[in-house]
Amino acid sequence: MKVGDLISFKPKSFSDDDWSNPGIVLDSYISKDYERNDEVWIVWINGHKCLVNERVDDVVIITGS
Repeated sequence: MKVGDLISFKPKSFSDDDWSNPGIVLDSYISKDYERNDEVWIVWINGHKCLVNERVDDVVIITGS
C-alpha cells in the first residue's frame, strides 16, 4: 500500500460484509507503541480521515497510484 492508492478495509474481527467504502491513502506514519513500531495509514473516506493499521485491519487495494 502506498500514498495515492484507493483501498477498502475492515477490522480483522469483522465479517466479510463489513468492508469500508473506497478511500484514498493520504499519508502514513510509524506508531511507536510499546514493543512494536506499526505503520499507520491515513485514509480519506466519506469526507473523514481514518487510520488503518495492517496488523489489525484487512486491506484490499482497489487501484494503485
